[in-house]
Amino acid sequence: MVRIDISATAEFTFNISASDLDLDGDLFSDIHLEASVKHLKNGIQVVLDIVANAVLECDRTLEKFVAPLSNSYELLLLSTMPQIDDEDLIEYIQLDPQQRVFDAKDVIRDILLLAVPPRKVAPDAEDASIQMIYGAPSMEVDHRWSPLLAVRDELNQQ
Repeated sequence: MVRIDISATAEFTFNISASDLDLDGDLFSDIHLEASVKHLKNGIQVVLDIVANAVLECDRTLEKFVAPLSNSYELLLLSTMPQIDDEDLIEYIQLDPQQRVFDAKDVIRDILLLAVPPRKVAPDAEDASIQMIYGAPSMEVDHRWSPLLAVRDELNQQ
C-alpha cells in the first residue's frame, strides 16, 4: 500500500519498493514518488510525479539495459459525483466524505507501467550494425516487380 494523506494541502516524497506496487524487483528499482495534495471547492487534486529505473530488453539487440522512466498523473478525488453523461465518464474515484487517506498503489503502478516506452532501444544499439538479410544474396528480381521498377526508373530520370 502507498497511502497518501489527503486531509490537508501538502506535498509528500516517497521512496517505494517494487514489491509495494506488486512489481518485479529485478525489473524496477529506485522508485521515487513526489505527490502534492491540494483541496479544491468540490474535491481534492492529487498530482503524482514518479521516476524510476527499469531493466528493459532492447528490441534491436535483445540485450538487457537500464533505462530511466518518468511519468506524471493528476487525479481529482470527489466526495460527491457530479451528473455526467456515460459517454463523458471515463474513470472517477469517489471518496467517503470522512476519508483522510487515499491508497494510490494501483494508480502509481499503472503510471509507472505506462512510462515504459513501446520501442525499447538501448542507447548504443541505434547505431549498431545488425544483420538484416539472411540466406544467400539473390540479384534476381521477381518479374511481378518489373512495372514498379520501370516507374521508379522513370521518376529517377526526371
